[in-house]
Amino acid sequence: MKKTLTLALILVFTLCITQTSFAQTRRDVRTFTNFNRFLKRAIPQIENAQARRSAFSSIEGEKDRLQELLKWNSNSGALYRVKARIHMMSGAVEYSPIENLGFGSSPLFVLAKSYNEPGVTNEPNPSVMMRPSQAKSFYIWITNKRNFLNRRGVVFNYGLIDQYFYKDLNVQALSVVSNIDVQRSFEFNNKISIINGVFETLEIEMNDAEAFNNFYALKNKYLEQTEKIDQLTIDLENDLSEIQRASKAQNTLNTMGNILSLANLSLQIAAATNINQEEIDGATSVKDLKLVVERTIKKLDNNTVLIRNKLDAHRVELIKSQDQLKAKFQENDVPAKLIIDILH
Repeated sequence: MKKTLTLALILVFTLCITQTSFAQTRRDVRTFTNFNRFLKRAIPQIENAQARRSAFSSIEGEKDRLQELLKWNSNSGALYRVKARIHMMSGAVEYSPIENLGFGSSPLFVLAKSYNEPGVTNEPNPSVMMRPSQAKSFYIWITNKRNFLNRRGVVFNYGLIDQYFYKDLNVQALSVVSNIDVQRSFEFNNKISIINGVFETLEIEMNDAEAFNNFYALKNKYLEQTEKIDQLTIDLENDLSEIQRASKAQNTLNTMGNILSLANLSLQIAAATNINQEEIDGATSVKDLKLVVERTIKKLDNNTVLIRNKLDAHRVELIKSQDQLKAKFQENDVPAKLIIDILH
């Protein structure tokens, strides 16, 4: 019951965050196809012409790489951040150099991932008179503007995430980072989004239908193996956590067994572990209750051995599938960045 409730809460939280993420990339992002217009809207102050030129140069230098990534994955995008500071006396606004946060299925996924992978910042040391401004800071979400006229081409769409939505995205990303289960869900969904985007392009680029179908089947096999390993990992973590709780309960019985009543101890064991209530109620003495806990720990220990053996076997098969997929991706000139994201 406890596990079911926990999983249900995680699912609800994940769905809420995912829906908000979708809304943020579709509703709350103002889009431009001209980057100069984008910058004039994002950095309107006349005195910050140099900041606009610097941001423009940074994105121009990334264009070839972005075109290749978006050609192979039109449903994803690249996220950049520009932080602003305001002078406490004059109110003058200063912008930091543009930061490349990464590539992924949504701004929320990329930002959350960047929080887990801190890199070296290129920001200058700020003056003590300058304070951070979320109201002036912004994100740039670059995607491929796909339509029926440029189905196979890449036209950059520059999305502006600023003001309230800048702060909101930061809060959501921290919520994702704080929950390991939600993180796993986001990572798996991102992998699915990228791999589907790559195979959409492969279906167009590959001339051999049979070869494509075999490649597609290998991809499905890989995803099934990944899902099995993820589930077994969760099962193992749950069992290890339950062993830890049962061991603490065992210590309580050893320490307090001669002090507290059987009824009191039974309530504590029921509250602290996931041991079947019927087993606990069936104990007619503290000694019986100790045996119930010991049997539970032994059963869980045996199960963790079985799970580890299954994990080892599945990982051997997964490595074979990864090697086969990597060779096929390289053979079809899929960008190395996307291969890493898919096979990681």
